[in-house]
Amino acid sequence: MPLNLGSSWMSKISNRMSVRNLQALALVACLCFQFTAFAQDGTVQSKLSATTITRDESVTLEITAIGMDAELNLSSLDKDFEVVGRSSSREVRAFMEAGKGTTRTSVVTWALELVPREVGVFTVPPVRVGNVSSQSHTLTVNELPTGARRDIFV
Repeated sequence: MPLNLGSSWMSKISNRMSVRNLQALALVACLCFQFTAFAQDGTVQSKLSATTITRDESVTLEITAIGMDAELNLSSLDKDFEVVGRSSSREVRAFMEAGKGTTRTSVVTWALELVPREVGVFTVPPVRVGNVSSQSHTLTVNELPTGARRDIFV
């Protein structure tokens, strides 16, 4: 005797399969958006904390690399500056774009404490992050005025 389950039972199974297929497809799509590659803007920006200092002061050079995961090359600074301090931070920025999903961008920032080797007007040369260079900056280093006193903090 054949088993008659009826067409309504078959349509329910068919609908369940469709729903499960749609759920699986939605899960795969979400995972694809979740793991979208980092956007490669490939820009390097820099700024100095001051444009004029005295001989006994230091200046901070901040370098920001956007969309890059590369090493910082400081060899261009060796001639006129000593790097006496260095810190860095890394963040990932995620943006939702209509029709494109999630775009992620890596942002790395280095803060370099520079002490000039001499008095004068210097060009702080560009530094390289991977194959991209930052801009240069002008820094004036003056002698400490005679008779000037500095506070010393310990």
